[in-house]
Amino acid sequence: MANRSAVLVSFSSIAAAILFFAGTATAAPRVVASIAPVQSLIAGVMEGVATPDLIVHGAASPHSYSLRPSDARALSQAEIVFWIGPIYESFLVKPLKAAAGKAQIVALAEAPDVRTLPTREGGDWEGDHHRHSRNAGAEPADGHLFLDPDNARAIVRQAAEIISQRDPTNAEAYRANRAKVLARLDALDAELRAALMPV
Repeated sequence: MANRSAVLVSFSSIAAAILFFAGTATAAPRVVASIAPVQSLIAGVMEGVATPDLIVHGAASPHSYSLRPSDARALSQAEIVFWIGPIYESFLVKPLKAAAGKAQIVALAEAPDVRTLPTREGGDWEGDHHRHSRNAGAEPADGHLFLDPDNARAIVRQAAEIISQRDPTNAEAYRANRAKVLARLDALDAELRAALMPV
């Protein structure tokens, strides 16, 4: 009987500990990504913990997108927002100013190791409908920076660092996911280099 009581006390202690830690565990931060390529990279970092919300869905263009009420709601609830920056999603400039102070806004064009190129002009790009904002006195930059595997890797590193700082409880998972995504990007980069070598 004494043994049975000890076992019950043990089970009770374990159950109480589980409930305590479950109650004190912090939820993953609410993360929003502007466009699908950015969301895909951030989702890789957050895999198994949470899924970032997406603003521009489907075939919609970030160059002519109008914010929907559901998008405004997602931004108002966000703790972290990842976007390329005003060079790409100019429609987000005003909404993100309104969200400033409530969410951490991360402009990936300014992330460490991200390299932007000037916009392409002439030839096939003459009359291109992809118009990007230009900063006063600055050369306009091409916002499609996520197409460069080096930039994609830099975005993943930046996202993992920022999300881990906000959610240290799951930092180990974010670091492990970062390594997996970087390995996939390395493999893709090597495959593309091999395919393009003859060219």
